[in-house]
Amino acid sequence: MTSKEELAAKATTAAASGDFEKALAHMKTLVDLGEGLTKREIMLLFRCHLAYFHIQRSQLESIRSVAQKCFNHKFRGELADSYKEQKILLRDECFCMVNFLNKKLCKVVDDMEVLVTAKEIVGNCYWYLQSISDMIDRHSYGIYALEAYRDGFILAENLSPTHAIRLSFVLNYSQYLEENTQFTDVAESIVRDLYTKATKIASKKNSPPLENNAQAFLHRLKSSIESFDLKNSLTVDVFDSLK
Repeated sequence: MTSKEELAAKATTAAASGDFEKALAHMKTLVDLGEGLTKREIMLLFRCHLAYFHIQRSQLESIRSVAQKCFNHKFRGELADSYKEQKILLRDECFCMVNFLNKKLCKVVDDMEVLVTAKEIVGNCYWYLQSISDMIDRHSYGIYALEAYRDGFILAENLSPTHAIRLSFVLNYSQYLEENTQFTDVAESIVRDLYTKATKIASKKNSPPLENNAQAFLHRLKSSIESFDLKNSLTVDVFDSLK
């Protein structure tokens, strides 16, 4: 029987090579051993799931985009079948992860980094389920996603504004809020607020240098602000033209 250490090592190797599907499979086997997880193992599980989740969503979008432009009915039908299969696989993965986090992990772990990342994953899963469901379920999943993100946002305030996990969380949360247009102003507000706090800390003379991933997330926050500024200027231009 494979030990925890061996499974974690295999998952780490697979993740390093970009094979997050295999990495996630190793981590699920590790979880099923029922021996409990260290913080390092939990964060590795989260990293594998987040990467796998985003890759699968991108692939689904690519399949749908190609299918919409395809005039070959047979090939279009094959793409539709592939899209349906992958959508079901990702849906089942979301249910599995939400169940694990809500029922098994979040009730026994009090580490802030773990809890914030867990809430981000739960929010992501419900966001995806919201996007593929019918109108009734879509509303319910939207509420669940918003609750998870709001809980995570409150927890994330216990981390430094320059902490990579907090920066990543706010980026993801703001993207969710933007997709739900009634919350666009909130998305802009939380991005600007965190960027201001983070850059203020980072600019201090005795402040330690940011980690590479934190630096990358901070750059993405800046890009989001520039995008908000552009949208705001276009809106002003439209109103001015109507005067």
